[in-house]
Amino acid sequence: VDLALNYFSNDPSKAKVLLMEFMNKDNEDQCLDIVVKIKLTDEEVREHIRKLGISNPSMFQIMDKDKRDHILNKLKSIEGITIRQLSRVTGLSRSIINRA
Repeated sequence: VDLALNYFSNDPSKAKVLLMEFMNKDNEDQCLDIVVKIKLTDEEVREHIRKLGISNPSMFQIMDKDKRDHILNKLKSIEGITIRQLSRVTGLSRSIINRA
């Protein structure tokens, strides 16, 4: 116990106060916290694609590369959309979506 208290102060009473302050501070630790992952359905992904101005997901296959990559990057940044899911919905290979 003394070793831990010595990290805060050589004075035992001051060290106890500093230790208590340290232990009661809010922190952002995520050691064993449960993180809930959001997963969107394929239909929700298609809706996001429609919002970006693409009426039919198969249009990605005939689209200009720069425009396609720009839209794919927007879709990849949406939480809950996976690369595999984009591949399934658009008909593009996973490697094309990864490189976008």
